[in-house]
Amino acid sequence: MTNGSKRIHSVLLAAGLGLQAAVASAVSPKLPESVAEFTHQYCLKCHGNEKPKGDLSLETISWNLTDTRVRKQWDLIFKYVAEGDMPPRKAKAPEAEMKQSFLQTLRAEFARGDQVAKPGGTPPRRLNRVEYLNTVRDLFGYRMLNLPLSFPVDAPNAEFDTMPEGLFLSPAVMEGYHDMATLVANRFAPLPSAPVYKSNYEVPEIGGDAGRRWFSKGKESLQFTGFNIAGWSGALWDSLFVAPVSGVYRVRLLANAQAKQGADGQPLRLGFYAFDPTEEQLPKRFRRERATLVAEINVPTGKPAWIECDVPIEAGETLHIYCDNRFPENRFPGGDLNRNQITQNVKAAIRDAAPTVELRGLAMEGPVAVLPRVKQFFGEWPPQVNRQVLTEKLLPIATRAYRRALTPAEEDQLISAVLRHGKAAGKPEFAWHYAVRRILCSPAFLYRENGHALDDYAIASRLSYFLWSTLPDDELTQLAIAGKLRDPKTLKAQTHRLLKDPRADRFIKHFTGQWLGNREMASINVCDNRYEWDDNVRYGFVRSTEMFFEEILRRNLPITTFIDSDFTYANSAMQAVWKMKLSRDKTLNQVATRQRQSLVWPEPQRLDLSKLPPGTPAHLQGRGGVLGLPGVLTVTGDGVESSPILRGVWVLENLFGQHPPPPPKDVPALDIDTSQAKGILETLKAHTRAETCAKCHRDIDPLGLALENYDAAGGWRSKYLGSKGKLIDASAVLPGGIRLDGPVSIKQYLLKNPRIFTRCLLIKLLEYGAGRSLTIGDQQIVEQLVKQEPSAGYRFQDLIEAAVASEVFLTQ
Repeated sequence: MTNGSKRIHSVLLAAGLGLQAAVASAVSPKLPESVAEFTHQYCLKCHGNEKPKGDLSLETISWNLTDTRVRKQWDLIFKYVAEGDMPPRKAKAPEAEMKQSFLQTLRAEFARGDQVAKPGGTPPRRLNRVEYLNTVRDLFGYRMLNLPLSFPVDAPNAEFDTMPEGLFLSPAVMEGYHDMATLVANRFAPLPSAPVYKSNYEVPEIGGDAGRRWFSKGKESLQFTGFNIAGWSGALWDSLFVAPVSGVYRVRLLANAQAKQGADGQPLRLGFYAFDPTEEQLPKRFRRERATLVAEINVPTGKPAWIECDVPIEAGETLHIYCDNRFPENRFPGGDLNRNQITQNVKAAIRDAAPTVELRGLAMEGPVAVLPRVKQFFGEWPPQVNRQVLTEKLLPIATRAYRRALTPAEEDQLISAVLRHGKAAGKPEFAWHYAVRRILCSPAFLYRENGHALDDYAIASRLSYFLWSTLPDDELTQLAIAGKLRDPKTLKAQTHRLLKDPRADRFIKHFTGQWLGNREMASINVCDNRYEWDDNVRYGFVRSTEMFFEEILRRNLPITTFIDSDFTYANSAMQAVWKMKLSRDKTLNQVATRQRQSLVWPEPQRLDLSKLPPGTPAHLQGRGGVLGLPGVLTVTGDGVESSPILRGVWVLENLFGQHPPPPPKDVPALDIDTSQAKGILETLKAHTRAETCAKCHRDIDPLGLALENYDAAGGWRSKYLGSKGKLIDASAVLPGGIRLDGPVSIKQYLLKNPRIFTRCLLIKLLEYGAGRSLTIGDQQIVEQLVKQEPSAGYRFQDLIEAAVASEVFLTQ
């Protein structure tokens, strides 16, 4: 670790420790007499200091019941004793009077701890990868800003990557931050001696794919089709060009127009469209609608002549060139076209007599100048560097980057450091380059929480990172400056505004990615010869979850819609998995084959489960809610077979809001053989007979067994492969005698007990938004919000607004 990163780490660690000390009680009191006597007689034999079972020693356990970690331990002790799991059946049973005294004392002490516990306790933590990249992109507004390959992957040890566990500041992370800061500084203040690109092509070399291009009869020129859906249908490009640095690149074309005007009455023109070539397997597949128009040029008629156009390009981008106005905008149908449809449209465009542009040569070089935005910001290039200019131009960037006002000392330190660096370097570009790197490597930029009180600036940041995964915009910042964000009406209005903004798509993506498992889909491969598993199917699984979540959010539907709904989303590949009758395809293999001919992955479509076509399998009517989403069902298995334990744990944690402790270290994992249906039930029953396992598995296993009709890809099955015709038994019994039989029974139980899911979802929103595991004080506020739930239940946006307005969210 470098000296600088050591200093940053030590300062922030000290702040974090000070914050934790502030929220904890003073010295932990001793155990009450009845508790100490009970644990001495019935617990210390297994849970003493010498090799304690479950790594729990009751000789050294704290009695600070306002400490969340300690409280969780005592909650489990209470649960196990109350339910008769502890002491073990083979051990001496406690007398009823002593057991009741022990439990009554714990209840009273828990209630006392609840009354004095305070909400809050968020430790300092750095921006995670998603937040960091969004923040840098939104701060500077540059296209093609991506994390360098050197940037390490986050390794969070918590449910959400907005929480501090695993987001430590390692030397590798600091190096990644520095590399990214350098990339941004290179664009902000380009340094001399930048890399130069130069190329020169003649027909038929242009595009590197001459066989797909439309030549004139003698092949002495290349003619634009004007069918501008994607590169392979209507564009030309330098197949080797990827901008080495940001700048203006000069493109020279040996070209002529066949007529003075195009379909719009204007001169025939060429449009230059920039895009990220890494977003597609082949750049020629990139669709024009997703690229950015960065320059245009009118093409003169007459003999071919060299014309040139200066094109602004960001580092890492490439470009396509289209004839934008050969045809009217509505000449060809849009939508998702497959390869055959595109070929037919290209042929139609070739046969059309409409005039076009002919091209005989293409040359590129650059950069020949800095980007216009550089000159626009500095006013001149090279820029000036003095205290006045830095005050006017640099301090606003630092203020926005730090998400708060700088202190006078911070302003002076920043400006003085930049001036010293500029003087030592001898060139103003180097001073500004250093200024950007200094800001982006500052703890004030890199850290979300700094250990201070949650003022209006911090509230603005917490709200924007919660719903946008980025820094506050100008409106939020101005409200923070005015000190208005603690006003309930203002805070509610801002929450509503942020949810309506397109940037709330980031909340949809990243919250569902972690709560509903979409992030894990990237690494899942289903090994089942009934399915042809590929990126089309995986994409459909991910997008269907996001689109389902988005509809509930955008329409502010009741949160019970997550439990059960009359709609879901599926693309054609997913519908084939579900054995729906498709118009022309009977199997998933046929669907996937056709999709590979398409330019884009097919988007899922909304399915109205109350109006399914005749012949649809009956089980599809139960697909509503998250337990019908194939992405959720797939990530709770191993890609080969379903796992009732993994699925049971997922349902328990993500719908019931209960977190079973990890399995004991000395208990091996189960190896379940699904070739015999009876094997699953027998294995699970044998497992739950073991005292070390039974405590948790009687909650877990019934939930997983109720989902056994879903296979590893979320398809429906009535029996296991190789089970000789025996039907799957999806019946089970929860503690308390609650009978389950299939996924619908889980939904019915949650709908009859709505507070279970309300509490669960509220906790997840607050942990994701506040960036911490909830403390005992936080949990008391959660219980109040759950009790205040309207008789009709919370709607999703309303629940989010209630979470934001709570003391949990507004407390450091």
